[in-house]
Amino acid sequence: MARKSKIWIDTSFIYAFLKKNDVNNQRAVLSVRHLRTQPLELFTSDLVVAETYTLSRIRLGWEAAQDTLHLFDKLHAKLLFGNRQIMDAAKEWASWKDQDFSFVDCISFAWMKQLRIPSYLSFDHHFQTAGFTFYSEG
Repeated sequence: MARKSKIWIDTSFIYAFLKKNDVNNQRAVLSVRHLRTQPLELFTSDLVVAETYTLSRIRLGWEAAQDTLHLFDKLHAKLLFGNRQIMDAAKEWASWKDQDFSFVDCISFAWMKQLRIPSYLSFDHHFQTAGFTFYSEG
């Protein structure tokens, strides 16, 4: 039995999917269609969900914020909850003085490293800077 590819889902990906006039909307829509047909393991954290909900609520409104929650459910992403070990591991990236990583990103990187998740779906360049690979359908 083939191993499922592991992919991290980030705020900018979900936000681009929801915001119809976002420059990355079409890429996000096509990726979601693809994800729903592939044997993949999707991951995200409670902090990413909270960040995405808040961003959608403020910029796009209540309905879009509700759609955010439903989309995470439809994707069947495994929801990870932080702990002291992850927070301490995230400090590795937070210490990079030359980068403006959010701490949510640092927590994401820590989860990705711990669970050996090599790929991400995000339009945030910080994931590449941190050493991870954008998930490509092909």
